[in-house]
Amino acid sequence: MSRQKRCRRRLLLLPLLLLTVGNVVLLQLRIAPMLRKIAENQVVNAASEAIFRAVTRQLQTGSVDYSRIIGLEKDASGKVSARTSLHVSGSSRSQRST
Repeated sequence: MSRQKRCRRRLLLLPLLLLTVGNVVLLQLRIAPMLRKIAENQVVNAASEAIFRAVTRQLQTGSVDYSRIIGLEKDASGKVSARTSLHVSGSSRSQRST
């Protein structure tokens, strides 16, 4: 193959290579934020599942009473007006039910 033909082939492949690299970079820029958000959601889901399993295990073994974790406050008519829940730090927070 002559030198001139090889040079032409290289010149024809160069734009194709540049287009391919450009597309990969654009895909990375658009996909990276979505992948980061998916990873964050998976971490939250895994943590929630671990907490749920731990609480369930504690309730099943009887080492913790349900009333120590969740408290219900009722109004004069007997309807639940507020719910208090125990946090990891040990403080409780009142949440109004709807």
